[in-house]
Amino acid sequence: MLTVACKACSEQFMVSDEVIGSQVTCPACEKPVLVERPASDDDLGPIADGAWEYMMLVDHGRMGHVDEGKLNRVGRQGWELVAAFKESPESNTNYYFKRPLKKA
Repeated sequence: MLTVACKACSEQFMVSDEVIGSQVTCPACEKPVLVERPASDDDLGPIADGAWEYMMLVDHGRMGHVDEGKLNRVGRQGWELVAAFKESPESNTNYYFKRPLKKA
């Protein structure tokens, strides 16, 4: 399974490896999303015990609102919210998540 991000609304969702190279429909905004092959982690070295992976969601306001439904979807995927940051009243809010990194 891969986590992909919609470029239109910033929704992140899981897809199967079989759809790499094709387009899928974003479950949030229903726009097409190209599923690209992820970069190789080989040059990062071995995965340490207790390692984490991280994800960021950006609340762009009306068009990319991070709501309870979106937070529940990422929670069901094992992500834990660790921080939310808004630099100024006019800026986007960034939500930072982590989950245990599974060894392949």
